[in-house]
Parts: sequence; structure tokens; C-alpha cells
Amino acid sequence: MLGDASQFYDEWSTEQLMNSDRTRILKWKAVNLANLFLRSIKDAPPESICEIGGAEGTILDIVGKIFAARKLTNYDVSSSFCQYGAKLYPHIIFMNEEFSNQQKESYDLIICSDIIEHVKQEDIFLKIISQSCRYALFKIPLEKCLINSVLWYWLHGQSKPTIYQFGSHHYNGHLRGYTLHQAIKAVTRGFAILDTRVSHVAQFCGGQKQQWLGRHLGEHITTWLFGGAVFILGVSKIFLQREK
Repeated sequence: MLGDASQFYDEWSTEQLMNSDRTRILKWKAVNLANLFLRSIKDAPPESICEIGGAEGTILDIVGKIFAARKLTNYDVSSSFCQYGAKLYPHIIFMNEEFSNQQKESYDLIICSDIIEHVKQEDIFLKIISQSCRYALFKIPLEKCLINSVLWYWLHGQSKPTIYQFGSHHYNGHLRGYTLHQAIKAVTRGFAILDTRVSHVAQFCGGQKQQWLGRHLGEHITTWLFGGAVFILGVSKIFLQREK
């Protein structure tokens, strides 16, 4: 599913493990994902949780502890992440392969945090996920914003650098970018949306100016200006059909 990007990701993972700010960011993601689930589903905590592209397992470990889940499984194509994570979190099952290779196992909850923008065949990927779980939590970056647009660079007399253009040369390996509407529309191909939460970029990084604008303009306008992320909770449409 990732194709040639797997080599890029393995090299990128080695760099990420040396990032001193990584744990703080992962904890922020985990808490937001868990809170979104709890906001909508209070009486049915997931017993089995799978994370796709969960790196060394920090998000999965935190979410698993919050829900007291009995089984935690992490699929990641990076051997560096899996080897490191297996030592850090021995209670997590690490699968060093693509999730599409798994043999039809089903989970109460699947987590995809910053994943679908890396996948070549988005529709197929979401279909596979929807066949394999009841609920899914997504964290999707909202990078189609004003300051990341071709227009913004043009107004400043510049061309948009290749590393910031979505595709095979993107510095983070993002094959596509999303607006809020596009991110939600993508997930609805396989899931009925239960809840969402938008977070503008100043909530996890950014300067004082962005934080001031965030307080005064609100989540959606600040995200349109500077980018951010959306957290989405969905229930599998295939699961809903089976329940009828």
C-alpha cells in the first residue's frame, strides 16, 4: 500500500527517534484521540485496539491504558520503530508489515494518526480498515491552508519549494493534502462520522501571533490561515450493515 515510500519511512523513523520533542507531541495526539472517543462513547470501552503506522507504540500505549484494553496491536513498516517499541512496550504486539497483509482479524477500535496522507490508494485503504473494526479514530493534518498555498508564495514573489508540494518529493512523504472538508469526506467513504475536533496549528506549535489569532478568530478560521489537524471518530459502515 505504501509502495516505494517504505524505504523513505524507515530512514525517516530513525531521525524521529532522535527528536527530543517527539514524546510530547505523541502524548498530545493520544489524549485528543482518547477524549474524542470518550466524548461520544462512554459505556463501551474498546477491548482490542489496533494502530496502523503506530511507530514505536507511544500513542497506542497511552490510549490502551486509558481504556484498559486487553489487546494492543501495532502495524508499522519501519523495522526501527518496531524493534525500539518492542523493548519499550512489551505488552504491545508489533507487526513489522503493512496492515493490508493481515488475515482478516477484527478489532473494536483502529487508530490511524497521520497515516492516510501517506497512502497511495486511499479508497482501498479505508475499505480495508472499515472491514476490520467497529470504530476508527483518525488524526489528519490540515495542510491545505493559506500560508502553504501557491498563491501565498506567489504574493511573496516566490515559487513554492518542491519539498512542500504534495507527492513523492514532499519532505514528510505526504502524497496529498487536506482541507477540513476533504478530510471528513475521505473518512465518510468507509465510516459514519460520530464526532470531530479541529485543532489549529498554534495549539501544538506556532508563535505568539498565531496563538493570539487562534483565541480571537476561532478554530476554523485559524486553521484555514495556518493549518492544523482534525480528529475524527467514525463507526464502520460495514459494521452497521452487519448489525441490521
